[in-house]
Amino acid sequence: MMYTWNKDNLYLNSAIDGSIIPNDPRSGEKWANESVAMLWAEAEKVRAEAQALLLSSPQSLNYTGHIVFTSNVVNENTGTVLQAPNPEAEFSEMTITKNSVLKLVANIQSDKNDEATVLTDLPNDMFRIPIRNQDTAEQDLLLGTLDKGILTVEAVMDKAGYWEVTEALINSKLPDDFNLAMEKMVFAVVSVPKASMVDTTTSEASSSQAIESVSNAAEASDS
Repeated sequence: MMYTWNKDNLYLNSAIDGSIIPNDPRSGEKWANESVAMLWAEAEKVRAEAQALLLSSPQSLNYTGHIVFTSNVVNENTGTVLQAPNPEAEFSEMTITKNSVLKLVANIQSDKNDEATVLTDLPNDMFRIPIRNQDTAEQDLLLGTLDKGILTVEAVMDKAGYWEVTEALINSKLPDDFNLAMEKMVFAVVSVPKASMVDTTTSEASSSQAIESVSNAAEASDS
């Protein structure tokens, strides 16, 4: 791409066989002088070359595998899941109480939709998994262990707030040639007084007993 100046006009290529650019594109007015026109032309040339380089570069990553979570649980002795992941949401989000011990298990699969494609030949390793607070941008690290293609993370969520794990965060701490695809996961960690926590086990047991009592009463009346 070449620009030339001839008789108060700027041309792309030449005045003989090029396209005329009679006005400054920034103002729509006639060029003030040759110096202004050529400065713009040089900047435009740099911009066009950068855009061409961007378009010619690969736009997608080559993924080694997909992280597919198979279990998201909280240790029953440490905390409560107030809201489980919603499979209909655009990303996985769960609400848990502060200081819960969160345990995540995921397969590293070559095919996101086929659990039979777990990459069992990946070398066993340990991962530092960054998580980020959505409000403050503070970062923390979770420890992940990879064993025969299965990734396990267990960590105490001791800071309240919305914490996210994203594909970009995961790959920022991995080698350049080892990229993993995953859907964003958000953990809403909330401070809840222990007295207000619902003992789901007790509630389920009470419900079962109530149902059983109603059933027994119904059987007695029938007889």
